[in-house]
Amino acid sequence: MATPNSRRKLEQIERSLDRQWRSLALAEQRGQPAAVLERMYAAYLRTLDAYIVCARAHVGKLDYHKLRPSAAMMDYHQPRPANASPMRHVDYR
Repeated sequence: MATPNSRRKLEQIERSLDRQWRSLALAEQRGQPAAVLERMYAAYLRTLDAYIVCARAHVGKLDYHKLRPSAAMMDYHQPRPANASPMRHVDYR
């Protein structure tokens, strides 16, 4: 069942996802080692998992079909070749 607290938690996780993604983009642009980028990406995916759990609880089981990932999220979470960077080039300057 949706509550004001669950909505606040969902918004908090959304902000965290945004911060993590921007940090990952900047780290890649600054030439951080692949191992660092992979750890950052793994942390981002764990936060995304938490977002999904929270979102499902927020909308309730009956309304789950209304919860659709954004096109940007779907695009960034497609399988990628092992030698590919975890990010596309994104310029946040």
